[in-house]
Amino acid sequence: MVTSLLLIGNETVWNGGADVETGRAATAADALVSLSRRAWDVVLVGRVSDSTTESLLANLSRRYPAIPVIVAEAVANEEVRRQAWDVVRADASVRDLVLRAAELSRLRREVSRLDAVHEVAAPAVARTFEQGSVREMERLMIEARLERLNQNRTHAAASLEISVRTLRNKLREYRESPRTVTPAEPR
Repeated sequence: MVTSLLLIGNETVWNGGADVETGRAATAADALVSLSRRAWDVVLVGRVSDSTTESLLANLSRRYPAIPVIVAEAVANEEVRRQAWDVVRADASVRDLVLRAAELSRLRREVSRLDAVHEVAAPAVARTFEQGSVREMERLMIEARLERLNQNRTHAAASLEISVRTLRNKLREYRESPRTVTPAEPR
């Protein structure tokens, strides 16, 4: 997988790599424009002319919390060290650090995506649990298990401790009958 790295400002330490795609932004404003147009995996910050490093890092962490920010040691004071994911020396090999940060970025995005999916599904499950029947809970459990196991009925049936035939019959029953859960009525 190709990693994308945005180099911001001067004094950014980068010694290259074929599996890392790089972009450059001379100023903090250019960097924010670039980040709004493209999902970069990692940001490497050097000296920027139009902003302080502290304010740039605060802005990046507020707008793009999933992106790890690496800072060149030449611009790293105590506040910058606290805000940055890592600080790198000018003579250091940055490639491995960038690849680790990119993996972290991908994991953070996946967690965020799963949280969003969970936020959408959780109210429906909670409403079904509160107002629905055992049959509807069973249906949700079967659908969730099939989704998790990539629609593999054999594995889903085994994990639910039912036969494949029972699972098949229940799925047919679900196709033939509409859902029965209704929204909550005001009291």
